[in-house]
Amino acid sequence: MVDSEKCTRYDVRSTNELERIAVCPSIQSFKNNPAPAQPYYHKSYLTRMVKYLGIFLLVILATTANAQLKHDAQWVFGINAGLDFSQPGMVVPMQYICDTYENGASYSNKDGALVCYLSAYENTDDNVAPMQLRKRNGAVLDGGDSINTYGSCTAGALFLPLPNKEENEVYLLTSGLDIRNGCGTWGCHMLCFTKITTPINAEPYVTVKNQLVTNIPIGERLMAIRHANGTDWWVVTHKKGDTTYVGGASNTFLIFYFDSTGIHFNDSIQLGGINYNPGSAIGSVSVSRNGNLIAYGYENRGCEVFSFDRCNGRMNLLFDFPNLPWGYGTAFSPNERFLYISTAQDFPPVNQITQFDLWAPNPDSSRFNVTNNIDAFHKMALGLDGKIYISMGYKGYVGTIDHPDSLGSACGFIKNSVQLLPNAYSVHSLPQMPNYNLGPLPIYQANAGVDTFYCQGDSTIKALPIGGDSIVNITYQWQPAPGIDSLTARNQLVKPSQSRWYYVTITDTSYVGPSCNSRLDSVYVEVRVCTGITETATLQAKLYPNPTTGTLTIEIPGGQGGSIALYNLLGQLVLEAPLTSRSTVLYIDASPGIYLYQISIDGHMQNGKLVVE
Repeated sequence: MVDSEKCTRYDVRSTNELERIAVCPSIQSFKNNPAPAQPYYHKSYLTRMVKYLGIFLLVILATTANAQLKHDAQWVFGINAGLDFSQPGMVVPMQYICDTYENGASYSNKDGALVCYLSAYENTDDNVAPMQLRKRNGAVLDGGDSINTYGSCTAGALFLPLPNKEENEVYLLTSGLDIRNGCGTWGCHMLCFTKITTPINAEPYVTVKNQLVTNIPIGERLMAIRHANGTDWWVVTHKKGDTTYVGGASNTFLIFYFDSTGIHFNDSIQLGGINYNPGSAIGSVSVSRNGNLIAYGYENRGCEVFSFDRCNGRMNLLFDFPNLPWGYGTAFSPNERFLYISTAQDFPPVNQITQFDLWAPNPDSSRFNVTNNIDAFHKMALGLDGKIYISMGYKGYVGTIDHPDSLGSACGFIKNSVQLLPNAYSVHSLPQMPNYNLGPLPIYQANAGVDTFYCQGDSTIKALPIGGDSIVNITYQWQPAPGIDSLTARNQLVKPSQSRWYYVTITDTSYVGPSCNSRLDSVYVEVRVCTGITETATLQAKLYPNPTTGTLTIEIPGGQGGSIALYNLLGQLVLEAPLTSRSTVLYIDASPGIYLYQISIDGHMQNGKLVVE
């Protein structure tokens, strides 16, 4: 029996796009023009692709109209500190009842009004005590006490709106403590979630608290990246490595998938080269704006940079910058070219921010010290205004890098860029903010060309061109191989000995590995038996409207009888109907997408494509 749930959603465990589209029983191709052997597309594939393309266009329109979500507009962090980014072109210092040493998370509604934030209990200096969820007025949420994370847990909490229910339910994911055998004196970090209901025009409240996601011990740092569908999320953390230190991390990453049903374990990946000691726990994590890159700072190893595939949640180690003392804060420039790393070593004192050019032939040798030994620099984060903000310890201000896309000193470091309100300090903290406005990946359309024909035995025809225009960063793969000189060229010259279909698959290979854009298209080359010039003419049948929403009119010359067959891109017969008059009206009951039609009249055929909307 077909599992309809699996057939209509991504199989997130697969690393092959064609396999990831659906997990269903194989379907027999039609007899006369079989599709090449390959993983197939489920019937909902084209519908989903049209939907994703529509979402992508809507995201562009929303961006143009300045209508982006503002879930990250309010930053609450450190001691009583806050920054308001809700108004374009303005950053306004705010003050809240808050006390958090390194950890920090805050969440706003879509219009930028603060909903809730994470804080330690008042009048406590215990950085390993549980924390509280507070409302914008400082009061604790109903059910928001004893949240399982703590103030010195670096990047140990973040908010994610539940997909498809973003205005009503929000998850707080935390790296919390759990005392277990084999986890050392301090216990283990465990991934937990707390669910918060956020009704419109009412106060938020906790409905589920401190629920364990997995029994696998983890490190401190959490981060999240939008799935390529623009709706769901990937959540990534380290597996625990050091057996005696509570936050020690290993070089194994745990990947979780967050969708409308909640958060689920997906996979584990072993890569990177960090040491298994307490220093592997100290340091922050950041994600580039487009979700392509992840940077981890380590006290004992500097920094590692990984690529990330938003389609399947896979990571790969790209760069290693080991020769940095006390690598702590990390941040990417908006264009993903530059990585900034802050270091804060106590003995001997080394306080600096270093810029690395990731586009350089050797990024490690491109390092530029933006500033040295002014203050202690800790966590860094990219703001909504495109500047990088820097926590400055127990100072009444935060620093900024005003032009992070610029090389060297042109990046514009300012030590005391934003003055905080009285009795407010950033300490080591800035809130962990995923990019809530990261949309779906664009969809490219494969183009195998226009159906064509030639007359058998016609020596004047050397070859027929098929294929379409070239697209930057797109690779091409043609099937079947006989008669094709280069299977990876965008255009082909073919002359088959018998009528056949040719298929091309395009794959996006831009920057950091293949994305979700693997698309299939086909073209039909017919070999006709011609007895004269009149036989070589096309049938000149007309189909309209094309695209159609369901009703289709077919006009054939002379009114002679014939038939039409409609196939999907798998070669499966969708519709077959007789054509008994000059004009025939049909209703196409098929899912939106691209279909292949074949009109047959008196032994001759006309092939083409029909788009159903």
